[in-house]
Amino acid sequence: MNNLLFTLKKFKWFEWLHHSYVILATIGMVANVFFTGHSPKEIILLIAFALYFLVLLIFVVFFTITNGAKAKYAEAIACIHESLHAARNIYHRFEWAINKDVLYENAEFKNDLVRVLTSAAQAFSITTGVKCRICIKVIGIKDNSSDTSLSSYYVTTLARDSVSQEQARDRDAKEGQKHLIADNTDFNLILKRERNYFFHPDLQKLEHYENSSFKLFPETRKYASTIVWPIRYVYCENEKDKDCGRGMNEDQDIYGFLAVDSYSRNAFSERYDVQMGSILADGLFPIFDMYRKYKSVTAAKISSSPNPGGVNNGQRAASGSKKRR
Repeated sequence: MNNLLFTLKKFKWFEWLHHSYVILATIGMVANVFFTGHSPKEIILLIAFALYFLVLLIFVVFFTITNGAKAKYAEAIACIHESLHAARNIYHRFEWAINKDVLYENAEFKNDLVRVLTSAAQAFSITTGVKCRICIKVIGIKDNSSDTSLSSYYVTTLARDSVSQEQARDRDAKEGQKHLIADNTDFNLILKRERNYFFHPDLQKLEHYENSSFKLFPETRKYASTIVWPIRYVYCENEKDKDCGRGMNEDQDIYGFLAVDSYSRNAFSERYDVQMGSILADGLFPIFDMYRKYKSVTAAKISSSPNPGGVNNGQRAASGSKKRR
């Protein structure tokens, strides 16, 4: 029933009007058969017309649902393009900063990412018909940790779309190193290469699902549907292999995760929304690769200067082998 109601909400008013007209017309003809006198031929003819309109209604509803969904994804392409356009600009901003020896402040970087995510959130809101939130979580290693096992890794929120950023500002400020990957089912499965992405339409029904935010911030239990993608590159031995990077046992270079969620159950399509988010996650990897390069260059310049001061080397990636496709 929830799925049916969710689908009906996507209909436009004129489509509803058309469907209502067909239903009323069918009911009127059937009522006319039983409550007024007609010859057998007239009754057969009226029943035939009623069946015709009923079949027509079924086909109209079917094509409205299927074509309506395609139209929404076509509309969302413009938002995804805007998101990738903003991501491309960030990449070239880092490249320009390195070549021209100028600063690209962390605050500027985060603000530019907000623009990327805001357009992406609009795209998912269009395709789902409900409000969606999207964010980037980056991976870090606990302070003073010499252990490189999974228990030493945590995630922290780097950026959100403009709406959810305001709503979660205080909560994000308190994150610190509390969100261990080992305490989060979605990040855990992806980092261990057990999943290429994490998708679930109703987290409330998922058994043994762990989420550190649910424990630290109980109000976050409201969201029901989610998709999580890795921002990573997967290494392989043979660069010419057509399946290079698709193996589950290959090493990886991962910076973090792109995550979208909604308070509505069954909001996302695993067939379409997963692919749409994968496009953006793949587009974000070169940005973070360039970010690491920029921080490395900046740190080297500052350390060689007479008064080096403090340097933020950025988030540390979980690295694999040296060979990149």
